[in-house]
Amino acid sequence: HASEWRTGSRRDFLRVMGASLILAGASGCDIKQPQEKIVPTVDSARHAPTGLPLYFTTAMDFAGSAVGLTVQSRDGRPIKIEGNANHPASLGATGVFAQAATLDLYDPDRLRAPSVSGKIVSLERVRAAIVALREQLDANQGHGLRLLIGTSTSPTLARLLKSVTQRWPQSKWGVYESINDDQSLAGRSLAFGKQAVAYSPIFDFSQADVVVSIVYDFLANRDTPPCYIGQFADARRIAGKRGDDDRSMVRLYHLGSTPTPTSAKADYPLAVSPSEIGPALRDVAAKLGVEVGASEAKSGERTARWVNRLVADLKNAGKRSVIVVGREQSPAIHALAHAINEHTGATGNTVRFVESPQVRPPNSSSDVKSLANLSDEMRAGKVNELLILGGNPVFDGPSDIAFTDALSKVNFTLTLADSANETSVRSKWAVPRSHFLESWGDARAYNGTASIVQPLIAPLYESLSAIELLTMLCEDAGSGYAAVRNTWEPQLGQGDDDTRWQHAVSNGVIEKTELEEKSLQLDKDAVAKAAKSFASTEKTNAADSEFEIICKPDPTIWDGRFANNGWLQEMPKPLSHVVWDNTAWIGPADAKRLELENGDVIRIGSADNDEAVEIPMWIVPGHAAGCLSVFTGFGRAKVGRVGKGTGFNAQSLRTQTAPMTVAKTPRKHDVVTTQHFQVMEGRDLARAGSLVEYLQQSEKPGFAHPPSPAPDTSFYEDWSYKHDNKWGMSIDLTACVGCSACVIACQAENNIPVVGKQQCSMNRHMHWIRVDTYFKGPPEHPEHTLNQPVPCMQCEQAPCEVVCPVAATNHSDDGLNQMVYNRCVGTRYCSNNCPYKVRRFNFLDFSDNFITEPSLHLLSNPEVTMRQRGVMEKCTYCVQRIEQARIGAQLEDREIRDGDIKTACQAVCPAQAIRFGDLHDAESSVRATHDHPLNYVLLEELHTKPRTTYLAEVYNRDEEADA
Repeated sequence: HASEWRTGSRRDFLRVMGASLILAGASGCDIKQPQEKIVPTVDSARHAPTGLPLYFTTAMDFAGSAVGLTVQSRDGRPIKIEGNANHPASLGATGVFAQAATLDLYDPDRLRAPSVSGKIVSLERVRAAIVALREQLDANQGHGLRLLIGTSTSPTLARLLKSVTQRWPQSKWGVYESINDDQSLAGRSLAFGKQAVAYSPIFDFSQADVVVSIVYDFLANRDTPPCYIGQFADARRIAGKRGDDDRSMVRLYHLGSTPTPTSAKADYPLAVSPSEIGPALRDVAAKLGVEVGASEAKSGERTARWVNRLVADLKNAGKRSVIVVGREQSPAIHALAHAINEHTGATGNTVRFVESPQVRPPNSSSDVKSLANLSDEMRAGKVNELLILGGNPVFDGPSDIAFTDALSKVNFTLTLADSANETSVRSKWAVPRSHFLESWGDARAYNGTASIVQPLIAPLYESLSAIELLTMLCEDAGSGYAAVRNTWEPQLGQGDDDTRWQHAVSNGVIEKTELEEKSLQLDKDAVAKAAKSFASTEKTNAADSEFEIICKPDPTIWDGRFANNGWLQEMPKPLSHVVWDNTAWIGPADAKRLELENGDVIRIGSADNDEAVEIPMWIVPGHAAGCLSVFTGFGRAKVGRVGKGTGFNAQSLRTQTAPMTVAKTPRKHDVVTTQHFQVMEGRDLARAGSLVEYLQQSEKPGFAHPPSPAPDTSFYEDWSYKHDNKWGMSIDLTACVGCSACVIACQAENNIPVVGKQQCSMNRHMHWIRVDTYFKGPPEHPEHTLNQPVPCMQCEQAPCEVVCPVAATNHSDDGLNQMVYNRCVGTRYCSNNCPYKVRRFNFLDFSDNFITEPSLHLLSNPEVTMRQRGVMEKCTYCVQRIEQARIGAQLEDREIRDGDIKTACQAVCPAQAIRFGDLHDAESSVRATHDHPLNYVLLEELHTKPRTTYLAEVYNRDEEADA
């Protein structure tokens, strides 16, 4: 009935689609394999009527640890992901990659069937090839068999890999992840001995008075557990702080080169070139009394002030301090940070060591070395069969390893891939990889807590997971479900005894699976020897064109694996707000010296070097001088239609260590950003002040409440609420870290379309919530950076409502600025009259993609109207969630309780910066924030009386003492 979907009504579409899914699910369960029961959460355990949601827990294994998830499923299709409050890494929050995972699941460009040498084959053909391979391996004890996996924490995968090497002793397996922990592992080995690579540090920011980040972007909410943001925010927030702890606000120091969400939040950020980071940290250690030897060199004046201030705070904080280091820093820097934590007493309090949850071969401590050794063996003819179970080493492998050439020397190559990529097209066998929402598995959190990864939908295509493929290879028969059950049989039971299994799957965590803590012995002599390698000299090459190059994963598409995800491509990147591109960041002083402007294409590398990279540059306030930050992951040669032709390939720069020449080219690239830097327009939009100011003026801080420009006079009459509810929201700028998870959560919840780079360049982006960034102070060294989420203000005296000629925008009884889409005729008067510019207009029929792409039908939220061309849209406080809670309360014959409703942006926020509820409820959390001294209204002089308000940011910098 596909033809009927285009011509019929939306109700007919959902009816036909629902029936199709039921038939597809029944076919998948009864024909392909025995039934495998998934388990909903306790709250939704009773059978819900058709059309109402069920909720299932699962986990996403990413970047070396798992995040627990709760997924909403409607009529058998997962549509919205939230965090699992039971999971220690999540605590109910998630990040942008987890929020965008449903779009990856329904991506029309996913691999749909296996292929051999480019020819489509069936999954049975793959099984037959694996059986033949197994027989061959049994005959030669696995000689020539190699397996390559990406970073994983799956206990089942670890068990299966162990089974492979036990059954075939001549076989080997390794791990390669492009964004890896090689440097941090080497640093732990240097500080504590080789046995330390089996352990990893975990941090507790809630117990810290002083946090020092050495290029560790733990507030970005990408590859670190979301709970770290929650811990930090709880130790920092002023309004709504948990517990009775009355100690002062945690103070954050940041040392690095590239501005990040963490450096933006720092009270004392110091921007230095990469070569100056080690010497600065060495000075800190020496002044604290750590044995690092003597140094004759001196730091610059700014660095010296920063070091002296930090040392004083570390001495005062003692064990309530912590130094954290980014994974890309040198082993010596990692080792020195461990020594400082040991010296201050932080080790054992704010930082502990546990067994590493990552799956690694014995005695393996380097992903790059593992890939290099594999490449050498392939070139030497020692590899007969290579199975690549995830990852894309042809694209993101170091260029000096030449993995692509080595791969051509292997007779049997099989790549498990989500979609066609640079590695799969060069492999003999390309097998579709099952999404984690359609396959069984397991994964461990950062502290070792294990979760069962359960599917929410039968595989959409002929795909396999890594667990299923290995089960097929070494256990002769069975499924991913059976493999996971076998792994956890001793703890969760098997067969008819499945009560413990169902409890673990339903809750999303397996109890008492935290990994063992370990006390490590610091090798002081090794650390002191490593510290001597730092030459403490301030960079002075301001007159030449040589720059230190910093390669970082892109904050939206990471290492390129999310390049075909339109939500992530169009999400404005933190601080720069660039979309659909990658750039090279440069400091304002360097840009002025080289006469560069935003969008100028620069050449990195010598003019006669064929591997030189050309990429557009972007001027970023607060970027260190003498260095460039280049974001990788773009410029892929083999990618789906969304990622095709986007960005610039800068992978070759990742292996460069020496300074490189930077030259301006005649070309200019159209870089699109959703906000320009430092545009305040003379208005107090984002307000901030110091903790000292707040404590001195706690009743009504002057920085949050400047003198009112005019009395509260208006032609509007005050709105009188006919119902008991008065919905309101507050956004705490002290807690907000600008991670943009709210942007993607809103998009996933409300069927917000992707419009593309061209439309974004015309200011036609469709996001219902944006995150603005403001800098205070000189561009070279901003004193403060502030992020401000801006949704619809939901004004009581709304300028948008009075100008609509067809009453499409109006006021509800409980205070919502409603949009009636089928009334709107697209005059755009409301948008012109909105002072906050939070309304979006459908210039084109962006929702058409949901009609032309069948798989994307499954993604849409049926509770939210699909808007058509010529319709105005905006934030609605997730009115569908309000109505769902109201219906539930009526069925239970009670009032709506505080906390019953969580908007999509509120639910995803790891910092709990967003509060929502009934302002008529005197005990509600949102009422407490609206009554707080820090609370202020955006553009209050206009007297629109918004019910979305802000809490001014408080930072912990003693400006009087610093003067």
